[in-house]
Order: sequence, then structure tokens, then C-alpha cells
Amino acid sequence: MAENILWYNLQGEFPHLAFERFWQVGQNEISLPGQLQRLPWACRDTMVQSQIKGILGNFETYGYTDAFQGDYSELVYLRARQYSPRLGRFLTRDTWVGNPHSPLSLNKYIYTKGNPIDSTDPSGLCAESGWQDADGGLFTKANCDQLETDLKEGTTEFTDSWYHQLADRMRADGLTQTADAMDYYLQGAGGERRLSSDFIQNTIEVGMPEIHNQINDLVNWYVQKNFASLANCSWSDIGPDIYAKGYTADYLGIALGRRDEQREVAGTFGSFRIDVELSGRLDRKPFLWFYNTDSKISVHVVMLDVYNWNKGASVDYPPYLFRGNTILDNWAANLEKHGSARSYINRGDYIYQNTQKDIGGPGWFFNANKPPSDWILASCVGSQFDIDQEGPGTVDYCGNPMR
Repeated sequence: MAENILWYNLQGEFPHLAFERFWQVGQNEISLPGQLQRLPWACRDTMVQSQIKGILGNFETYGYTDAFQGDYSELVYLRARQYSPRLGRFLTRDTWVGNPHSPLSLNKYIYTKGNPIDSTDPSGLCAESGWQDADGGLFTKANCDQLETDLKEGTTEFTDSWYHQLADRMRADGLTQTADAMDYYLQGAGGERRLSSDFIQNTIEVGMPEIHNQINDLVNWYVQKNFASLANCSWSDIGPDIYAKGYTADYLGIALGRRDEQREVAGTFGSFRIDVELSGRLDRKPFLWFYNTDSKISVHVVMLDVYNWNKGASVDYPPYLFRGNTILDNWAANLEKHGSARSYINRGDYIYQNTQKDIGGPGWFFNANKPPSDWILASCVGSQFDIDQEGPGTVDYCGNPMR
């Protein structure tokens, strides 16, 4: 029997180990110094495995593609999912939806599209969720695997470089605001980043016009809410009062190509909060036997969001259904852990005037205690907005305790 022998695990791969001791295999005492080599094909049987294992005791092994393999379960940990070598399948469904132009990718349980001889996927992600760029591209399988290696080994050099290239790619794709948000994140400055009023105006009027419509509904309700307290035939000051509501970009619409105007909103904010501060003057005047109101309302819109990457989640880039490349938030979290990036607050302000004439008084079923479209009365801009994402016991954007 050869002098250098390696314990062969069930996956058919051989970790590079070094021992200086004697192992007993059958009746033969064999010296195993230096780097171990592969067992001959003929020796890959359960008896040899169990004999070697009996001497070493229970220990952790690394199997196919050097992935961790539990000693008892014999499952292979491939980062995203557990793989059963006996079944030749993953035990859970793939989270990636698949690509209809590549039918094998639609199978939720196979490994590397059923081709483990020519392909590997150490991350449990890269071969299944995009990452098919040619050599030299940003989204190559080799890059994806290297990002996973950085995460596994706690290093960041490649990851930091890759994310800077991602920001450059965003800018080249016309996503200037998204790229700027990424650049600021990678600077590690933290704190608060102010966005231009033009971007906020474009977001609420063009990117997500439903926000602008719902703000107008809120203004109309606000005027009618104050109607009963107004003096006749004179201007009365009202406010300021603040109302808040949460929004999320239409990711499905973006993926289907119907919401291109929201791509910058999704890349810069994702899910975000809108605070509207209302103040101004109202004039209640007689109209026939009724009273109408003229209004001059200042509308101060504030968009707030904590820019971070939620560990355990993922995003796709480009954000197109079936064609995006899945980017694990854990990679960015690795940068934050080592101080190469830092979450921060995105804030943008936009102020405009809403002037109306001859607004009728509230109807019979008007509810002055219930704003429309689920707006909520807030004590201040950013009330109960969790700036550090750590929940109760910390403070909100206003400096008040989080409840």
C-alpha cells in the first residue's frame, strides 16, 4: 500500500492536510508525514473509511469543493443550502426564481444545473442566480466565489474592490443617484447624507406619483379638518402639523420593465418613510348660504431612509426579473464588520406651496380624526424612525426614546 494515504470522504474530494503520526489501516501500520495524497480508486470503500475514522475519532471533514461536511448528518454545507450526497439533491428549494431561457435553472433542487462534473458552486448561489458574465466582467462566477471566500475567511480586500466596481457600473448604467449612495456607503463616513430637492420632487411627482396624489389628499383633508375652528371672513394661521407614512419602490414593476422611473428610488431608498409638515393660512368666506375656504398651505416633504444592507437578505442587479445577478447582503455586512463601509441616513427635503380657492366644507361623513391613505400624525419629523435599526431602548430621529 502506498506510503501517503488520505481519508476519503463521501463527496470525492481531498482536503490538503498534514499529519505526522501513524494510522492503522487493516493490519498495516502506515506512516503519514507531509501532505497527504489521494486514496486509489480501489480503496474508496466504507470499510477503509470506517477503519481510519475509528482511529481518528469523530471529526469534521471537508467534502466536495472543500465544503464543510458534518460528521453525522453527512450533509454538505454549501452556504445557501444543505446538500445531501446520498440523494444527489439539495434539501430545500432554491430561493432564486430561475431563468426561463435556461430551463434547468428552474429546477429548485439540482446542483449547478445538473452538471457537477464541469461546474461547481461553492457559495450555493453563484451558478444558479446569474453571475454568467464572460471573463473580465463584473458578474463572473469566479468573482461571486471570491466574494464568498472573503466572507468565509473574514477578509475584505476583494469585496471592497468589487463594490467600488459595482458603483462604477451603476453610474455607467445611468443610475447616478444609486451610485452616489453606494460611494458614500463605501466611504464609511456614516451620519446623514442630504439629497437634492430636485431628486425628491422627481421621486414624488414622476417616479412614484401616487405619493404626490396622496399628499394632495392629505392637504385637502387637513383644510377641512380645520374648517370648524376658523373665523369668518379673515385669514387664520394653522399648523405646523406633521404626518408620516411608509412607502416601498415597486420592485416587481421595475423587474418587468414597467417602472424604469423608479430604478433610482429603489437603488437609493428601497423602502422609505415620508414625513409631511403642513402649515399655512385659511380664509373662510361666505358662498351663498354656505361657507367655502381659500387656502395657502406650505407642504414640506421629507424623505428618510437608513441606507444599509440587511444581513441574510439579497438584491438583484440589474433589477430585471429572471436576468438579475443576486448580490448577498452578507457581503456588504462583511465590509461593515471590518470598518470598510458604514450605514447612514438618507434625507431629502422638498417644499412647495399648495394654493386653492373655494374649498367646500366637510361632508356629513367626514372624520377629522382619521387622515386619508393611512397617514399617521407624528410629533416631529422622524418620530419613531429607527436611525440605528436596533429598536426599543434606543432613540429615534428626533432624539426621543424608541417605543
